[in-house]
Amino acid sequence: MRKRFDSAISSCIELEQWDVVRNRLQNDTERKRSYKIYKSKMSALHLACQHNPPADIIKMLLDANPMAASARSHPFGELPLHFATGQNMASEEVIQLIAEANKSAISAQTTQGISPLHQACTFNAPLGVLKILVNKNPEAVFIKDCHDRTPFDVAKVMYFIFYPQTWKILYLLSGGRTKQIKGQPFIFPQD
Repeated sequence: MRKRFDSAISSCIELEQWDVVRNRLQNDTERKRSYKIYKSKMSALHLACQHNPPADIIKMLLDANPMAASARSHPFGELPLHFATGQNMASEEVIQLIAEANKSAISAQTTQGISPLHQACTFNAPLGVLKILVNKNPEAVFIKDCHDRTPFDVAKVMYFIFYPQTWKILYLLSGGRTKQIKGQPFIFPQD
C-alpha cells in the first residue's frame, strides 16, 4: 500500500502561513514533518528557505532535523542555504542560523557550480548577507561556477555601480585584491 502524502505542512509553508507551520511543528512530537522529504528531494527546511521564513521556524526545523542543512535537493543539488540566498532572500538571522548549522554549505556548489555566495550576488543580496557568507568562509569569494565566474564577477554585472554601498560589496567580494587581466594588474586609464 502506498504511503499517504502529508502535504499540509508544505502547503502552509508555500502559502507562508507561519503561525500554522509553527503550531504543526510544535505539535509534531515525533518530528515526522521535519524529516519528511517532499517534492524534488526537499525537506521542510528547503521549502521554508524559499519563502523568507521567520528565524524561529528555521530554528525549530534545524533543532528537529540538523541533517536537513546538508541535504541536497534534486536535480541541481541545492542546499537550504542556496534557497535562503535566492530570489526570495531570507533574513540575515536565518542565513546565519543555516550557515552555523552547516559550515561547509557556504562553499558547496550545485551541479552548475553555483555557491550560495554566487546565488546571493545574482539576487542583489544586501551587504549584511554577503558579510555573513564571506566571514564564515573567506575562500568562497574565489569559487568559480560552470561559466568560470566568481561571485565578484557576478556582482559586477548584477549590482548597480553608482551606489556607494555597491563599492563596499565589490571590495568585499574581491577579497581585497585587484582584478588582473592577462597577468597584468588592472590600472585605471589616465586622463
